[in-house]
Amino acid sequence: MRGLLGEGSCKNHPELMKYIYDALERNPEISGIIAYSEGAMAASTFILDEERRHREEGRERQIKCAMFVGGWPAMRPNSGFILADDGGEEMIDIPTLHVVGANGNK
Repeated sequence: MRGLLGEGSCKNHPELMKYIYDALERNPEISGIIAYSEGAMAASTFILDEERRHREEGRERQIKCAMFVGGWPAMRPNSGFILADDGGEEMIDIPTLHVVGANGNK
């Protein structure tokens, strides 16, 4: 995965997080996310940010579950993708379903 993705960074992290928080504030009935490809990257990054804000500020979390289809991994604000072997503490702690496949066109 690391070889495929490289060492990208989320250059618009604050704007992206604000956009999603604003959308959820306008729609308080939303409690889950379904996301595809880069949208899964944005959604998983948001879920981690929402968890951080809950821990640091006590802000109630709105997203309770997620489904990612063909998704890219979450990103740290300024330092690249979060991969399972990084040894970091970031981890999505809500129920998720990940739909990943190969040879989907056969």
